[in-house]
Parts: sequence; structure tokens; C-alpha cells
Amino acid sequence: MISKPEEQNLHAMVRETQRNKNDYKGNQAISNDYSETGYDRGHLNPNSFQCGEGRIATFTLTNAAPMDACFNRNQWAKWEKTLRTFLRDKLSSDNGSATAYIVTGTVPPDENLRIPQSEISEEPERVTVPSHIWTAVCYKHHSEDRKSFSLGYMGENINLMSVSGMQNTYLALRKAADSNIIPEKKFKVSEMTIKLAFDSMSTYYNVVKDMKVSAGSACLITLVKPLVRSDLRKRDISGVSDAVECLLVPEKQKTAADGSPCLKFSDSTYSCECETNGEIKSCCSTPCLYQDNLNSYRCYSGQTQIKCSARYSLVTFKGEKCLDDHPCATYGNDYYWCNTISGSWDFCSPPLWRSIAKNGKYCRSDHACAKYGSGKMWCFTDDEGNYEDCCTSDDCHSAVNGQTCRSDHKCGYHGSDYLWCYTDYEDNWDYCCRSC
Repeated sequence: MISKPEEQNLHAMVRETQRNKNDYKGNQAISNDYSETGYDRGHLNPNSFQCGEGRIATFTLTNAAPMDACFNRNQWAKWEKTLRTFLRDKLSSDNGSATAYIVTGTVPPDENLRIPQSEISEEPERVTVPSHIWTAVCYKHHSEDRKSFSLGYMGENINLMSVSGMQNTYLALRKAADSNIIPEKKFKVSEMTIKLAFDSMSTYYNVVKDMKVSAGSACLITLVKPLVRSDLRKRDISGVSDAVECLLVPEKQKTAADGSPCLKFSDSTYSCECETNGEIKSCCSTPCLYQDNLNSYRCYSGQTQIKCSARYSLVTFKGEKCLDDHPCATYGNDYYWCNTISGSWDFCSPPLWRSIAKNGKYCRSDHACAKYGSGKMWCFTDDEGNYEDCCTSDDCHSAVNGQTCRSDHKCGYHGSDYLWCYTDYEDNWDYCCRSC
């Protein structure tokens, strides 16, 4: 369909014909511009988000951008479906008391890539091929602002190229001069990096939790800005637009519950087992999710609930990149760590976004409460190097060093000038982090 610019209503969308297309091609793309180019007419306003006449309107070519066919039909289509499912479930859980605003746009390429190509058209290079496609979402709750959030994602619109051009690009990216791509066959390597921006780390984890449940996807953090809770509470999203970046991956992997890779893997109604380095370990049949009442991550292995190591990050607590095939996990230890691209290993900040120091300040977003190789749990509370002993959660029963307050003795001052609680029925006590 093509747009009729002098009209201001839906009926301005008219079907393209051999007769009328020449009248409009001076102002917009026409079907011939996409024919035999290898690019899809990618929707910016997705037709799956509309219904009735609104859906018809999405098929106009003014709502299209050239998208690589593999990217459009796989990665971008999957993210449109994930976003639609996620927003539908959120609106349902909020009883419709919210509005989702969605904007989709394109990024012009560094090089002037245009279609149709000169080899296939007498009127070439009429439509610019964007380098990236992005979507931004603002979810505004009508009455409870704490339930409002924003997020965004961006995908690389991988362009078509000759085999020799692709081999040159591959060698430049991988610096592997001894690698070859078989010239007789055509390859396409595609990867989608999702960039998320939230006004709090807890919102990020809640969204990822919903993604795991509704879409079976996890998002491994590749970059975290060291934000403290006071910064995260600001409602100006532009101030934290790059707070979190992550890589979209399937949640379910052939790994043990602790993240160890499996040599053999079996998942049935009754159990999930993984053989790794001669040892049989349990694996997850369901997503690994944080359980507030247990202050830990759990999943089901078959019909049995077990502890698990969340898939969440590809960076260490110092900001160094983990190996792609060795993300942050426990790997049988009581701390999160990964092998790094430098050939060494380091600790990871655990996925405990509610961790808090005993002075009442929240831990920095990239430095949650953990031991990090020391004898006690600690965290940075600001960007100036100040640190404190800490609790893994801001609930009323978390004490320092991973301990739990007695069920009948919540964290509080109890006549002292510091927070404390009994940790057993023998009157042993320790510091805690929140006055309840």
C-alpha cells in the first residue's frame, strides 16, 4: 500500500497499481524498490500490535524500512512477540490501569547503503537501509507511579554482502588471519544485542523475570553503570539511559543448575540430570527465579525444587568481560564468578538488587552484597570507595554475612544506636540493615 499525502484519514491508504505508483514514487518507496533486493519491507509500527483498520494502515510503505530478511523474520519478530506478550501480561496484572507508549525508529548507516542495487534496477539507490532498528517503551501506571517503567531495545540490521566482503569483515572483527570461510557457500552470522534502560535495577530484574516466564528468554548483562539507589530513584530516565545493556539469549540451556556445562543432558517429568566432568548434577526444568521468602534463586528439577544459579551477566564486579560461553554463575561454589577474556577469572556481583549495607544505604547497582574473596560480606555504597558490611536483602529478617534474624525478632534498634537482631534462640545476635 502507498500513502496519499493530501488526505488526512485512513482511506488515504490506497493499493499500489502500475498506474498510480509513478505518481507517488517521488515522495516515498514503492514495491519495486524492495523487489529482489534480499531485504524485507520491515514494519516499524508492528501489524501484530494493531487490529481492524489500524492493522491495515501498518502495511503502507511509509511504515516500512528495509530489514535483512533473516533479522526481520527471526530476531526482530521474536522481540516484537516477546514485547507484545510481556506488555499484555503486565496490563492484565494491572487490571488495565496503565498505558503503554511505544516508539520505533531507525538509525542511518555510517556508509550510504541504499536499495535497490544498481545491478538489478534502472532506478537504483532510492531507499536508505538503516544500520539498526530500535524500539522504546514507556509504561505509565494510572495511579501507582512505582509500577511505571521504561525500556528500550536495539537490533543490528545486518546487511547483505558478498562472500569475499563477509570474509574480510569476519577477519577484521575476529583478527583471525588464519581463518577461512568456504567460498562456495554463503554464510550469515547474526546476533541481537538488546539495550535496556530502567529507572531502578529492581525494575530490570522484574522485567527479566517476566521475560523468563512468558517468553523463555534471559538477558545477560554486558554493561552496568555504577549507580546508587538515590540515582535510581530519579524519574528522569534520560539520566540512566545506559544503566543496563544486555544480550538476549534463551533461558533454557544445556547446563546444570549451578551453570556448569553438560556433556550429557536429560530432562523428564520426574527429573533433570546433567553429566559434567564425570559428575551427575541436577539441572533446571523451569526458569531459575528469585524466591523472596527464601532469599535465594530456585527452579524445579522435574518435580523437585532446588537451588539454582541465575543466568544474568557477562561482566565481573570490576567490569571485565566474561567469556561468552562462561557467564557469571556459581559453578558449584557459594559465590558467583566467571572466566574472563583476559585468560583469568574474577568474582561477579551477584543478582541481589535489594542488597543493603548495615548503615541503611543500598549497595551500588554493580556491586551487590557478597564476600568478593574476603571473610565477610560487604559492598560499595557510592562511587567514592565507601563500603560497609551488608545484608543480601532489605527485608526485616536479613542480617549481615548472610545470616537470618530470628522469626520473632525483626531487625531494629531495640534500645541501641545500631541495627541488630537475635539470630538464634541462644541469644546470639548480629548486625542487620533495616529498621522494621
